[in-house]
Amino acid sequence: MSAEIARATAQQVCQIGVEVAPGTPVAATTRLVSTAIRLSPKPAIAMPTPVGIEVPAVATRGKEYSEGTIEGALSYTEVPYLLGSLLTNAGGTTYKPGLGVPAINTLTVENGDAGRAERFDYVVVSGLRFRFTREEAAISGACFGREVAEGAVLTAAATPTAVAPVNPDKVQVLIGDSVAGLTAIDQIDEAEVSIDGRWAPRMTLDPAEASYSDIVLKQHNPTAQLVLPHGADAAGWIDDLRAAATRFCQIWASEAIGGVTYTFQVTFPFVLTGDSRGDSDGVWASTFDLALVYDATFGSWIEVVVTAV
Repeated sequence: MSAEIARATAQQVCQIGVEVAPGTPVAATTRLVSTAIRLSPKPAIAMPTPVGIEVPAVATRGKEYSEGTIEGALSYTEVPYLLGSLLTNAGGTTYKPGLGVPAINTLTVENGDAGRAERFDYVVVSGLRFRFTREEAAISGACFGREVAEGAVLTAAATPTAVAPVNPDKVQVLIGDSVAGLTAIDQIDEAEVSIDGRWAPRMTLDPAEASYSDIVLKQHNPTAQLVLPHGADAAGWIDDLRAAATRFCQIWASEAIGGVTYTFQVTFPFVLTGDSRGDSDGVWASTFDLALVYDATFGSWIEVVVTAV
């Protein structure tokens, strides 16, 4: 008699499809191999305060949606799916939001294995964080979707993405007073860029809708951090910090993998907002906090370019 085997975390795959119409599920024909998107149901259950009883006696329900996390290695082949949902889907290989409300992609996401799966539609990436150290180039983030469809079946014969991680030994950071004046800084120990809470679901008082039917662009505060030894380069940034001067940063990587040359490049205008000094792996370092800002000449607050040739 065979042993009964529990559902194994190691076997849970993530498959996605780009929706043609937001909220209308499509076949999830792409299987992610470097990035995990994991969603969980979030029913809106309220417990009204009772009168004359020490514990709640009734619960009410609101509209349900799902919340999820994004985690994994930064991948040249997978990050475009996330950027097209978070920033804009209008630029081909360039993701550069302007002042207006951008068009974005929504996703159908399937989580599961051959025995059981769950499906989520109208999935939107609401935030991403890129982190670069000498040991890793990682991505994390958040997303949301409509109510879960339990007992789904994974789309058959999904195509795995090409394995193409960004290798940290190919990452370079450039700083300048303009994009044209960017200069490589070879003393950067760590760098990260974080965008959080850009999109949110909008719930309405409509019994015909079990979840949200549209989304809203939110005001948010994208940030970055740069860690470098507190030497001449770091000391030279203090005047910019005091002056609240706008500068530009670019984090760039390019390499050949499997006969394809990939490039990942994120560029943004910023203002320095803080400098924390202390130990970083035995080195006395400055951790500079950066606030991403909109620059009219640049035409955005961020530009991400991902190419494969």
